[in-house]
Amino acid sequence: MLHPPLQWRPGGLRHHADFLKLWTGATVSALGSQITFLALPLTAVLVLGAEPAEMGLLEAAQAAPFLLIGLFAGVWVDRLHRRPILMYADLGRAALVGPRTGGLAHPDDHRTAGH
Repeated sequence: MLHPPLQWRPGGLRHHADFLKLWTGATVSALGSQITFLALPLTAVLVLGAEPAEMGLLEAAQAAPFLLIGLFAGVWVDRLHRRPILMYADLGRAALVGPRTGGLAHPDDHRTAGH
């Protein structure tokens, strides 16, 4: 069954609700990822006083899920619906990262990298 060609609308994608939802979600997700990419190592050094070896372990821990799970999960996920996977992946990442960074926001806590 052939679909009719898409009609160009003067407003472009700004008026397409599904695109706006996708774009907003991707923007928030990318912003959160970049903040974590910058804030987690800085928090480890400035707040927790992490040493170079501990920073290496932190970087390895950040890269490990992509290396160990990423390729296999990618093959599996390609066979499923993408929208729920995008939503659940972002919610899962927020649930895992959020509590860890929220507790470090209080400068009165005297935490160390060992705790």
